[in-house]
Amino acid sequence: MEKKEAITGIISSRKCPYCGHHEIGITTNDGKFYSLKPGTHIQILSFEYKTENQITHNMVDTYKDNIADKATKSVDLIPWLPEILRRNKRLRLKYGIFIDSNEKDIDSDKYKIAFIKKLQYLIEKETYPELCIILDKIFHSPHLASENSAETVINILRDIDKVKETIELMSSWIQNKTEEIFLKLIAPLSKQDLNEPSVDDNELFDELDKLTLEDFLRIL
Repeated sequence: MEKKEAITGIISSRKCPYCGHHEIGITTNDGKFYSLKPGTHIQILSFEYKTENQITHNMVDTYKDNIADKATKSVDLIPWLPEILRRNKRLRLKYGIFIDSNEKDIDSDKYKIAFIKKLQYLIEKETYPELCIILDKIFHSPHLASENSAETVINILRDIDKVKETIELMSSWIQNKTEEIFLKLIAPLSKQDLNEPSVDDNELFDELDKLTLEDFLRIL
């Protein structure tokens, strides 16, 4: 029997560059994609995923527990978003979050936690089959869906750069409100696009509460 070198990577999907159909395969650390075909021998290893932002299974589970705690304690949630970003609906839906009404100052770490809770809340609105369809339709990544919402959050944060970039941009701007970061934050919009009437907390609450996962991911 011919001995072949083992390939190590992460299960992923892509659009075939030749015919355009979606195919499942393995992406190695150096970015090479190997299609999985019937008869291919694979070995599945169990390990803990970690994103560039150091978001692990345990951390997301903690966020999920916090959401459950707030639900049982009936803690009042209010929407949060800097005033200047309230002048465009796309930016409101993209960056707006819910926070505890007792929160006074939002720093970058608190924003990250609240954003992940928002993502998990949107995921939990969907059924598992519908979640697969949404992730396939927008990112061609149905394999990221899981019946466990915390697992799905981890998969999305690990593989979808647009989500990580959104968190990091706002976190950077909270820490350092420079013109350069702000322009990256609102791109591809410009300051001239921030011309809508600002919304109050009640209106922002309703917009965020009605937001669906599909609409949110399309905005990204």
